[in-house]
Amino acid sequence: MKPTINFDYQAAAVQRCKPVDLLLLLFSVGLILSLTIRADVETADGSTWTSLIRVLANPEKYDGKRIQLAGYYSKSFESVGLFLSKTDARVGNIQNAVWVNVPERSGPMDRIQQLKRGYVNITGTFHYQPQNGHGHMGVWPAELREVTFLQKVK
Repeated sequence: MKPTINFDYQAAAVQRCKPVDLLLLLFSVGLILSLTIRADVETADGSTWTSLIRVLANPEKYDGKRIQLAGYYSKSFESVGLFLSKTDARVGNIQNAVWVNVPERSGPMDRIQQLKRGYVNITGTFHYQPQNGHGHMGVWPAELREVTFLQKVK
């Protein structure tokens, strides 16, 4: 019969962990959590860089604010929107999108008028009025107006 060796792996791990290592680990976890929890970033021009998911989940928080977003832009007959994904745009899932009120043609804004679809970065003023709706026939959940920047991401 072979002798049985009992080894306490948890006790061994605790003995090998130095206080400095534990402190460094806790600091790293805290830093990562603080960066992921506060995803909104105030930019130099006073707008807020955030995600489309955050805006759709908490539209009241962003109502009337200048924001910068990234998403899939699609412009077609009676539909101009920023979607979470290309698939959402293709199937017309406007619950995962905001209407984009594209400015009339004038000088540098011609480029915005010419863009039809693709992943973009966009800056505009966010509006949310659930009682009225937005966009074509008022069926969109929210709207991005006064668009000053729209650039396709390669």
